[in-house]
Parts: sequence; structure tokens; C-alpha cells
Amino acid sequence: MEILSFHQLHIAADRTATFLLCEHDGQRHCALGFGAGATESSIETMIAGANLRHG
Repeated sequence: MEILSFHQLHIAADRTATFLLCEHDGQRHCALGFGAGATESSIETMIAGANLRHG
């Protein structure tokens, strides 16, 4: 899975949203994840992206 675009947005004092545009074998997918901070949000989004591809 290749990450084409990565954006994070702090939506509250303890919540972060992460948006990814991913590509695998020529197919593109957008993934979204939330977490208590930037790291947790990124991990959740990577899992969501992988699930879109392999789910």
C-alpha cells in the first residue's frame, strides 16, 4: 500500500482525525481514522486503509 496523501486535523482537545489517500495495484482508496492523539489516529487510519484493500 502506497500513501499518496496524508492529512491530520485536531478536532477537539483530545481527538485527532487522520485522512489518507492510498493506492495498491492501481486502485485508490481513502481512509479515515480517529484517535486520542496523532499517533493513535495514524495507526487507526492505516488499519482502515489496509482493511479496505484486504477486508
